[in-house]
Amino acid sequence: TPDNSLVPGFTYQLIVRCLKDGDDTALNHAACKIIENLLLVADKQADKLATSDVAVALWNIASTVGNNEHIRASALAALCHMGLSYLDIVQSVFDKVNIKGDIFQTTSSKVLQYNTTLLAILAKRTKNRTMFIQDILPKMNVLYENTNILTRAKAYTLTYVLLSTYSESLFTLSDTKLFQAIERDVRRTSADPDENDLLHESLNRLTALLSSHVNRILDELLTSTEQTRKTSSTKDAFKKWLPSFRLISIIIGNHCIRSRVVTLMSIKKLFKLFSNIKLIAELNTELIKGKINIHIC
Repeated sequence: TPDNSLVPGFTYQLIVRCLKDGDDTALNHAACKIIENLLLVADKQADKLATSDVAVALWNIASTVGNNEHIRASALAALCHMGLSYLDIVQSVFDKVNIKGDIFQTTSSKVLQYNTTLLAILAKRTKNRTMFIQDILPKMNVLYENTNILTRAKAYTLTYVLLSTYSESLFTLSDTKLFQAIERDVRRTSADPDENDLLHESLNRLTALLSSHVNRILDELLTSTEQTRKTSSTKDAFKKWLPSFRLISIIIGNHCIRSRVVTLMSIKKLFKLFSNIKLIAELNTELIKGKINIHIC
């Protein structure tokens, strides 16, 4: 009912009590579904259930009730809805929770999709940067290789959010199967037009972002090589650049992204970049020869 005063306060206490009753999965499930539906509406009644206490209880169910995928999915769905409308509350809980890559180890597509959605909601605000880059990203091959189209679409969306939030995560992503998955899914179509649209929309958004990152990296390398030409710290500079060159090679090697990246401007930048590197190498050779001659003399 829209009138919050018609719902006794004890009702909310009862729902939370059912949520925390670890011995009765039926009560757990009913409480999760009630909270999920109220949070979906996000009205004044939902405010009474959008608390840290409820968020912790929902996460405990999602992470411990391993033998009942339906309850886990309901608990995660409730957390996702809470995260969309009451992000500060959910964020405060998850900043204290240690989420590992094994969050993706489940046979339930729904649980996997809700976990992926929850991570995407949290990624923009969490203080735990290390968790996403070191624990979550390296385990995302499970998502990229999943047979469920919606799961892969959500994986590309999560990747987009992580890459938008933490640009350095691109180096970690280059060691995953992301780029092979993109090649595969760009060519694939689904019998379900809605699934097909969702998959390709997420792919287009991600490949556009990857293209912009290539252009940014090229600009950074150009600036860096221009500065190094005027100094003698060549060895350290080349060590610093190598990961970026490898990254450019991997991304441009993907035909889905290459068509977005390879333009007349980018070709000119690459030509200028290789010219700078050649000059730096020649300068370094001359410096080494000069030092040898001085030593001989």
